[in-house]
Amino acid sequence: MTSQYYGSRTRTDGTNEKAYVAGRALYSLAGPQLLPIFENPFISSIIGQEVPEHLESHLLVYEDEPFRRAIRVDLQEGLILSSVLTEATKAIIPPIVFVIVTKISHSILAILHEGNLYVAGFGDGGNSYPDKLSKIVENTRISSFQSLFTVTNGKLFSVDPTFPDENQEAFIAWIGFLDEDMVGRLNTTLSKAKTVFVDGVSMNGKTILTHNCSITFGEDMKYCEGASLLTQRGTTNCINWIQGIIGDSIDCGVIPIPLDCKHVTDEEWQAFYTAYTTTDNDSLITVIQTIQRRLSPNHLTRAITSTGSFINYGMESVNKLVTPLFTKRDTTKGVTTIKKKPKNKGKRKTFSKGKKPKGKK
Repeated sequence: MTSQYYGSRTRTDGTNEKAYVAGRALYSLAGPQLLPIFENPFISSIIGQEVPEHLESHLLVYEDEPFRRAIRVDLQEGLILSSVLTEATKAIIPPIVFVIVTKISHSILAILHEGNLYVAGFGDGGNSYPDKLSKIVENTRISSFQSLFTVTNGKLFSVDPTFPDENQEAFIAWIGFLDEDMVGRLNTTLSKAKTVFVDGVSMNGKTILTHNCSITFGEDMKYCEGASLLTQRGTTNCINWIQGIIGDSIDCGVIPIPLDCKHVTDEEWQAFYTAYTTTDNDSLITVIQTIQRRLSPNHLTRAITSTGSFINYGMESVNKLVTPLFTKRDTTKGVTTIKKKPKNKGKRKTFSKGKKPKGKK
């Protein structure tokens, strides 16, 4: 039993090429409808439905996209993670978490549970992702030097409309299990939500609301493409946000850039797929441990015992690239924040005039 993760795809010019197609691989395990990671009774009642008459006056119309509509929902108390996912962390095998990297150098969080994919991605609140899709170029890594240092209010897209379809090039950069710590971190993000925009499509005079939502946070969450650089402390980007959520670092280079992330190989995916579809829990845990050890620069792996409790294996070093907004779980002392290195309080060495230190020219 196999699932195609590395195979043939058709390029925009009509030619075929071999590539990683993560969307095709994940759709082999889940239905076609992607779901938001959050729950809200009102929003849940309208997504996927025709806009009721009493809400038509609240529809937002996009001038540059005549068929696109949206409903704005202002929140009083933020959002929470889907209770289906929260409760599922208690299962023998909890939901599976994937980090997906697309061709536009964007990383997306996907959670697989009972044949459904719950999807979210953090991004620039000043740009519309559907617009960005039309500007894809080969091997895009950093859009421009100016954008690298531009700080905007961030948005959480759930469902993220850039999630790859079965033909788009994308790879898997991490696999793990959803645990209570991740749930807590996701709820920390969602609790800051101020407004939700539910996207809709106008067809034949009617507007159908989709599952694609964008969540704004006001001034509470800032986005910066170069968030990993020292000059942009207090901001985050798509990959840093995900690393903070999963509590692990992903090897994506020094900056890091999503397209530079190491990825799950086809052989590793086939081993995972076989273990998952045959419900071979022991093999599934072993496969995920092996993948995490290879992909994580800190070699942090999370496994599950037969009773459903998690085992945290040793982490060689603290993840220096994760945004300081998040906390790590210390199994012996509870929750502790990432500490900064103490400054060197020793006296600075000085040299008398005319003398130079050894090794200096």
